[in-house]
Amino acid sequence: MSNTVKGWLCAIAGMVTMGVSHLCYSIIIILMASMVAAVGCSAAEGALIFSITAIGSLVASVFIGPLLKVLKTKYVYVIGGILQGALLVTMGYSTNLMLVYVMAFLFGVGNKFCGAMTHQINVTNWFASGRGTISSMGTLVSGLLNAVMATVTGVLSSMFGYQTYSLIAGFVLAGIIVVLGLLFVCDAPEKYGMQQIVLKEKEGKKTRTIGADSKVYETAMPMSKLLRQPLLWVVLVCPFLMQFACTTYYSNQSLVLGSMGLDVMQISYCVSIVSLSQMILVPLFGVLSDVISARKTLIIYCVVAAANMFLFGVTSQMGLIGGMILAFFYNAGMVNLYFGAVVATPLFGVNKSATITGWCNASVSVAAMIAPVFAAGLYGATDSFVLPLAIAGCCFTVVVILAAIGMSSKARKHLEAADKPYKEAEAIAGAVAA
Repeated sequence: MSNTVKGWLCAIAGMVTMGVSHLCYSIIIILMASMVAAVGCSAAEGALIFSITAIGSLVASVFIGPLLKVLKTKYVYVIGGILQGALLVTMGYSTNLMLVYVMAFLFGVGNKFCGAMTHQINVTNWFASGRGTISSMGTLVSGLLNAVMATVTGVLSSMFGYQTYSLIAGFVLAGIIVVLGLLFVCDAPEKYGMQQIVLKEKEGKKTRTIGADSKVYETAMPMSKLLRQPLLWVVLVCPFLMQFACTTYYSNQSLVLGSMGLDVMQISYCVSIVSLSQMILVPLFGVLSDVISARKTLIIYCVVAAANMFLFGVTSQMGLIGGMILAFFYNAGMVNLYFGAVVATPLFGVNKSATITGWCNASVSVAAMIAPVFAAGLYGATDSFVLPLAIAGCCFTVVVILAAIGMSSKARKHLEAADKPYKEAEAIAGAVAA
């Protein structure tokens, strides 16, 4: 088998397993209301599952790198598939909430083991060029798979019942990941005496014009000094607020849509809309960021996301149409997942991109832990999601203000002025070395 065939099979398997992992999470959301009723817990106690999965994902993110050095990648996928399927089965048949919590933590670990992170690692290992394109293809495959299967979930859940469907989904989805992992997922090419795949560029391809605010400025100051710069904290706070707002809705999506009077089938339609809009709004964010700058695009998206949340009092009275509107524009806020690469890199440079992107992801993980319980708790106190989603709208509004002021050209110039002595020292050191 050639390196091209082996690498592409690994990449395609990664795309599919990434989609299946996302589908597992979507099924949990769809079945959450049924589980809460079956276990007899409160909405807040049920929503704690999402906070616990976020903790599991955060823990997995820390040690997945070292783990891949000592364990074959395919076995990491196998473990991940089994852990995710186990939670689905547990949700259907266990009345012990603590056991569900334990499995939720393991689900979070498993979700990282065979989700977007490992897919990107595989793509980086096997492809010397075109990594961004191939990685984004995983998002499209995942979105398409979830758009179709989320609706099927509603049909099958109604057909077989909550418990039986949880069992079927757990075994089938885990089985798909395990089989794909064992057959097609592989380690880095050098372990097989192969080389990376080099994709050929099309002749006559035009270079994209980069927006003024998207030009990369390489900071010279050390990270310890950069931490004192307000601009860095703006960049770290914004994805936190965006994730908090998004998770407020997404982790309680079944309950939010249920409060609008939608049944399981209609809720599954709305979950499908989330996946479809992801394939439209998220890639569009990247394109617009290159054309009109990341800052302006971020402001536009957050204005739309804020309006979507603030108008819940209106859309909640519109039945299925209102639910579909809410679900579609939810993804206007989910661009925070690309915050480090798209927003932070032009501000601080490529050299510090990995570190700052990691910090952005950490802030996102913290928000994902807090928001589900916070929103469900407010719902329990007010018997309505109007207030939680209004707070989510306020979070997006704060991001708009921070982006407009904190990421302005004036703020960038302030950073560059503070960085000037370090730039000069760097230039002197370079001249001496030469």
